Amino acid sequence: MSQSVGDLYAQFQLAKALSSGASGKVAQWREVLAGMRTGDLRIGDRAPVIGMPVWATPEIVRGGFATGAYAAGGALRPHELALAETLNLDPTDTGRLRSSLNLWHLSDPGLARLRDMAESGCFETDTPEESALLAVALLAERAPQAADAILDAITPFFDRLRFYPVPANDPRPDGVFVQTIGDLRRALARKRPSDAVRRQEAALTLWIPLYDRLVDLLSEPVTEDWFHRADTWLQDYRRAEGKDMARRWARPDGPFQSCRAALEQRCHEGPLSAEQERYVSLVIERRAAKYGRGEERDAYRADQARQNVEVWLDALAAALLARLEGLPGDRGVEDVLPLLAPIAEQEARPGAKAGSELPPSFARKVSAVQLAPVSDLVRGGQIASPEVLAAVLPQITANLHARGFADPATGTVFASLYRSFRLRRSLLLLDLQSQIQLPELPWAAALLEWRKTESADRDLALAALREIATLALEHFSYVQFPNSLTEEMLRLAQRANLPTPFTRELAADIFMGEFSETFEKAAALALKRYAGTLYARYYDLPAAVARGRFAELCFERAGARLSGNRSVAWNGMVIEQQLILTTHNLAAVFDAMDLSNLDHGALARQCFDWICRRLQRPGPDWRSRLQGLKNAAYAWRQMIVFLSELDADRQSRAWAPIEETFAAQPEAFRGRFDPAMIGLRNALTGAPPDANGGRAFLGWALDRHPFAEPRS
Repeated sequence: MSQSVGDLYAQFQLAKALSSGASGKVAQWREVLAGMRTGDLRIGDRAPVIGMPVWATPEIVRGGFATGAYAAGGALRPHELALAETLNLDPTDTGRLRSSLNLWHLSDPGLARLRDMAESGCFETDTPEESALLAVALLAERAPQAADAILDAITPFFDRLRFYPVPANDPRPDGVFVQTIGDLRRALARKRPSDAVRRQEAALTLWIPLYDRLVDLLSEPVTEDWFHRADTWLQDYRRAEGKDMARRWARPDGPFQSCRAALEQRCHEGPLSAEQERYVSLVIERRAAKYGRGEERDAYRADQARQNVEVWLDALAAALLARLEGLPGDRGVEDVLPLLAPIAEQEARPGAKAGSELPPSFARKVSAVQLAPVSDLVRGGQIASPEVLAAVLPQITANLHARGFADPATGTVFASLYRSFRLRRSLLLLDLQSQIQLPELPWAAALLEWRKTESADRDLALAALREIATLALEHFSYVQFPNSLTEEMLRLAQRANLPTPFTRELAADIFMGEFSETFEKAAALALKRYAGTLYARYYDLPAAVARGRFAELCFERAGARLSGNRSVAWNGMVIEQQLILTTHNLAAVFDAMDLSNLDHGALARQCFDWICRRLQRPGPDWRSRLQGLKNAAYAWRQMIVFLSELDADRQSRAWAPIEETFAAQPEAFRGRFDPAMIGLRNALTGAPPDANGGRAFLGWALDRHPFAEPRS
């Protein structure tokens, strides 16, 4: 991607942010563009901000663009301000204060505090930098040269970044969680009653009573007292005007506004015309017929008021926030049942009366902070996608890495460092550069010198890798491994000493037409594993890939040129051929470990069920419909891999229920998707997919997609 292309992409993202009103994103993309134009940002480089080291964690926005800000920098946080107050430091100059706090942690009291944190585990690190001085404190006596090397690297940035941790009252508990208490607090603080709820409340408590009084006034003869009451009504209306007005109250030609205009005319201009009198009389008669008059109408209104919204989401959120008070914001909760209990008498407040149940949306948010084994969270639905699974895995793998240290305090610090490092977002990199690796952080490299490698540690990593792969495939068989999950699996494979060529999914909008050597190795493994199988027949796989020709082969199979102007769809077609040739990590996973416990036939059926649902789900626009076709084609590819793991007899038994499912689909869908089914039936019997009206199902196309819904 050239600088000019990057500039166009950033401008497009800024335009999107402006149109959506997302002020935070607008500010970020403006910083990106400003940095690119001044030369302070080098988009595509491992060290994207001039003057900052590669190990510093940059703020990253969509597409891998750095904004110029840093995760461990920015505004002072509460724990920094609290320590500054204790030390009588001036908080008005952020850079000077942050430098002073970093230096204080190198004093005898500061180092003692850091060692206590490391030994007790009562700390958190939101960024990798926040563990640097913990490492210095642990190494100061046993490896002073290593501690000095860390300080040489980080002290030039003491005024910009915090290298000290966040204090905590308790050590981190075992188990994993999808979201932290802090995440839940922020979500609850944003709760507001919906416009519909506010309008309903206003209708029952403000506008309907005003309308009843208006109709009563127009029903009465005009007297001196009438003028006084009419003027009072008009004043009340002007005070209420615009407050959560539903369309029925604001519509100029509606009965409410027409009657209001009639009242004003009687007050200020004189009698109504005959036509106006007929209209007002009609409104009065209709409302009397519907609601009654006098006591009858009062009884109706009393019953109607009981239907008002008695429980407001913002009030429930406030009550739940009170329950969360005192809980550490960076962790989950072992027992969420007390948080989900109905509102107690002592918690009651307007909009959250005693006995009120939390709505399902609140229950889902609370369940996300449940602290439990990862398998329980997958089965319980808190982990609802492989991306969410990947997000919680650093909590598991960090503990595996920590077990490699003889000193528990060092293991605790390294585990926290690992978790925060895995949260680091990927940069957009050019020329096949690799993302920064953990050992490139000076304090991580120093700590790793003290880690021992044992067979038990390798066995734990392999067991964790097998569990993760099993969970992902059993519950999300129709989704190819996202990059975040691939990264965690790669780390575990390295810990288990498995030379597995895991590959990352590439983005079609920034693809540069090149593949690293890892893709070629993954393709060689996949072609060998699936030679002569259904997968090889369906996708017409070659026997092997000539060394150094992998990219050329992908272009040839896609029917695309190696050079020249290429569209996103063109890039997508090439990338899809790479995914086909490598199976996007499925062959690598099945080759690296024993997953014989998986029911491949059931996984294939799960894929097909999802494909049928996805392709019949209407998308709001053409982009989402094309995305659905792409994802369905990827699930189709995974289904064929699962079928190819079966022998001929089991393959036939697995295919039968897929045919039954297809036969049960609506006729319109069957007519549209039948060429794909014919193509796969052909491959099952040894014929080419395109015989007898069949067609291979692929996700990308230059022109109109052959499996797209007909235009209406």
